[in-house]
Amino acid sequence: IYNNSLSPGWGNWSWDTGVTTSQELGVQFTSPWAGMYLHSTPFSTQGRSTLSFSVHGGETGGQELRIIMYDKLGNAFGARSLDQYLPNNAVPARMWTEISIPLSQVNALDKEISGFVFQGTDGNIQPPFLLDNLKIE
Repeated sequence: IYNNSLSPGWGNWSWDTGVTTSQELGVQFTSPWAGMYLHSTPFSTQGRSTLSFSVHGGETGGQELRIIMYDKLGNAFGARSLDQYLPNNAVPARMWTEISIPLSQVNALDKEISGFVFQGTDGNIQPPFLLDNLKIE
């Protein structure tokens, strides 16, 4: 989906979010419930089992994030906090952290999906962060 650039067929449908693309995705939310939304033509997750990515907390870290899946009709489902996958329940500062989420944990196993959103969980504007190596396999 993203490895130094956005893969063909994927688009940035984010809201209230500044997104920069270079070797990684730079994400800066501008409102409390902003979302960094990566959208695709609907596709099946059949034969795939994991959503994985790298996240970097920037200079401050501490981001409290969740991921929300979107089905083929654009309906949100399968929200999951990333805290259980992170040390101290938040994104660490100044380092990359590898995350792998079983699709079964976001109710996306063997489903038609059209994308997913990264969003804060606590109603506050989250500090800027970076994403890279996003894939569903």
